[in-house]
Amino acid sequence: MTVAPVSLDDAVEVESVARGSRAERIGLIPGDVILRFGRHAPSEAIEAESVLKLLGRHEWLLVVREPVVFKLAVGAGLEGAEFIRARPLEGIDIPSEEADWPTFHGALQRGKGMIVLPDRTSVVWSLLPPIAFSRFRLWQLTAATALVYGLAAAMGPIPFLLAYATSVLTVAMGGASLLRDAAAKQGWLPTARLALAASGDAAKLEVATMERLKLEKAKALEAAAAAAKLAAEQ
Repeated sequence: MTVAPVSLDDAVEVESVARGSRAERIGLIPGDVILRFGRHAPSEAIEAESVLKLLGRHEWLLVVREPVVFKLAVGAGLEGAEFIRARPLEGIDIPSEEADWPTFHGALQRGKGMIVLPDRTSVVWSLLPPIAFSRFRLWQLTAATALVYGLAAAMGPIPFLLAYATSVLTVAMGGASLLRDAAAKQGWLPTARLALAASGDAAKLEVATMERLKLEKAKALEAAAAAAKLAAEQ
């Protein structure tokens, strides 16, 4: 299979994303810049709509959500996004395809941003359940765990140790699926699987997403105000 080379001069920007579309469900947001559609270059993909429809389950989008470069799993086909030619990118380092690219699971909520959940839980997270839950903003699970700890501690050291051991086992056995389920119950909508060049980029991607969503919200409010003013003048 021939894969198109990555070029910072050949890129498209996501101009809009339709509500409920495939593009929204996988996690694309306006302002994202795409450097590759699976094995296809951006110019090839936007010139032939069939390319987007035929993207396969094992293909990835190479996305820039400044300052983070990441891969986003397509699933099967791509629809619901409008693209425009992006200005040539500068100062962006594209990680090597031979890099480790650890995988994660994303969850998005309009107005709140994004959380990037690990593909697997580490031993550290398993030993510190409340810290793990709060790190990923799973406040309901954090509060419930803290409440159980508090009630058990009031009953004595042995009940507390039993409660702690139970929480550790729950995280160790539930793993990443436990975090994803808790996020969904809090209203976070799961996106497609994603891959980052470095684990440390997870927090950067969360911040970049929040800033991008704030910008889109401000644009929407400005457009609504302009429309209301025009209607009033007529």
